[in-house]
Amino acid sequence: DWHLDQNTESILFLTNESNQPARIGFQVTTQGIHYYLTQLKLQPHETRAINIRLLRDVQLADFRKNKIPAAATDGSVSWIRLDNVPVMGRLLVITRHAGMSSSYDCCTCPCPAPLYAMYMTAPEGCDFLPGQSMQCDCYAYYHTCNENSFPSLATGAATWSSSNTSVFIMDSSVKGEVHAVGVGTADIKASLSGQTSTQQGPPPGHCVFSPVTKTAQMPATADSLTFTITSGGAPNDGQGVISRQQFGLEIQAELPGGVGVDTNFNVQGVPFTLGGENIQVGESAPSSVNFSSGVANASVTIVQAGGLEQSKRKISVSADTVNTDFYPYVYMNVVATDEGLVGHVTACNYTIPSNAQMVALPYSSALCGLQVHVVNGQNQQTAPVEDVGPWCPHSTATSDNPCVCPNDDYWDGTGIPYAATHSCSSNGAGIDLGDGTYSTVRGGTNGPVDWKFP
Repeated sequence: DWHLDQNTESILFLTNESNQPARIGFQVTTQGIHYYLTQLKLQPHETRAINIRLLRDVQLADFRKNKIPAAATDGSVSWIRLDNVPVMGRLLVITRHAGMSSSYDCCTCPCPAPLYAMYMTAPEGCDFLPGQSMQCDCYAYYHTCNENSFPSLATGAATWSSSNTSVFIMDSSVKGEVHAVGVGTADIKASLSGQTSTQQGPPPGHCVFSPVTKTAQMPATADSLTFTITSGGAPNDGQGVISRQQFGLEIQAELPGGVGVDTNFNVQGVPFTLGGENIQVGESAPSSVNFSSGVANASVTIVQAGGLEQSKRKISVSADTVNTDFYPYVYMNVVATDEGLVGHVTACNYTIPSNAQMVALPYSSALCGLQVHVVNGQNQQTAPVEDVGPWCPHSTATSDNPCVCPNDDYWDGTGIPYAATHSCSSNGAGIDLGDGTYSTVRGGTNGPVDWKFP
């Protein structure tokens, strides 16, 4: 028994009397609480002093999250050797000005404690997203002749496996580290080989050992993800956002098989990535998100459409693997004007008819023939690029077009047309519409539209 007060200290001394390392099972009991040291190991001939006051005052939790109560003054300490080597223990209770008392124990059980059971832990309960990794631990329980159990960390000594390697694989170099590679379920298993020991003959007798293997397993789940734009999205397109406009994104961890949200998934700091994020033009996204009851939220601003001829950007949660990517469409919000010019042969070698179903973008003829989807409220139409313009590119100022500007692929740049920020243009337009498209989408008037490449 140990005791602590202003004048009293209690210190346990353990001595390994052999030429081999000795693992020790150790527990402090006080106020009905059992506190364990699960990684106590003595080197050959080492003496270790364990100060009970320091162990109490440091207030570190054990693997079961128990702590020695900070106000505890009395209790017991128990230890057991887990290997077949001689170990001596002595508890000293030292009282200032009154000397010391000592209880000596060379181990009340003559044989090492046999391996009795296994126990596994995981920091998040083995709920994953594909691409995530998690460190699991296992503890071996050793059962003494006095019917006491002592746990010892066994992660490094155990053999680890997954029942479904298409969903989870075990790290080949870090024991207990689990990698989720797909969506589904599996059992993570840890096996440990040890021994039983029994005493034969009258005291002190001798120990007889037999091999034994114990296992522990824990069900693991790798969820899929669903993405929902909750605010700031593009009109009439649940998968679309507007350039330079912040939008809200909800991410749900779905149980395998699509049977609902995994409300047990509560993981903090899951990596969140906007592919090709460009903060120079005002793009922003969090570096991680926190899941609570299977749901996480993010606020994102995308400016660039993702390329000269495309309008998708990539958002990844956790890692670039199965079911963790979302590709929102990025719409440009610009002023649209009427192309007109019926009978004119365009830069795409297209003769403009009356009621033309077409658009023009301020880039070279490299875009000719590409489809563009144009939206204004409920009015929308998909039409091909059949001309270059408005305003750009234009190398020589004229009375009709005083702008001198290069190719203006604003959708892959700042999201703002050149003409919208320079006084050379009269209307700041970023897209021209053929007469028919102009009538369908804009109702015959200049004004804002949202457009994307389909």
